Amino acid sequence: IPDIVTVCKPFGNGMPLAAVITTRRISDAFEAMGVEYFNTFGGNPVCSAAGLAMLDTMEAQSLQQNAVHVGGYVQDRFRELK
Repeated sequence: IPDIVTVCKPFGNGMPLAAVITTRRISDAFEAMGVEYFNTFGGNPVCSAAGLAMLDTMEAQSLQQNAVHVGGYVQDRFRELK
């Protein structure tokens, strides 16, 4: 499992959005150094609204749970090939 993952345009369905996904420990270390926010996109209200809409859709359609389910299925099929 990686310590830090960065995502960008696909994250916002083509909108200029970016995110850093990391552990609480690493996030706390950045915050202790005074770094609370960073990415290559400056952010604007339109892109921020698109990002929030995307998060709402992910929640409403249970896409995270679906990814866990589908990922488990794929892993099981690969294990059967061994």
